[in-house]
Amino acid sequence: MKTIEILVDDQDFSKLKNLLIQLDFIKHIKEKQAAEMDATTLLSEQSLAEEWDSIEDSRYEQYFQK
Repeated sequence: MKTIEILVDDQDFSKLKNLLIQLDFIKHIKEKQAAEMDATTLLSEQSLAEEWDSIEDSRYEQYFQK
């Protein structure tokens, strides 16, 4: 069994759900709300990116691309 994820606008969800219900092979339809990013993650994103994308790290990327 496979799970797929489809993103639609809120106003189109009911139309899509009605269409999918008509198909015999659809086992389950679940509405999932988008996860919100908390303030701590949002504020720390830039400082973490500076550490992760440092010049020191790029030398390893250059080494392995040879």
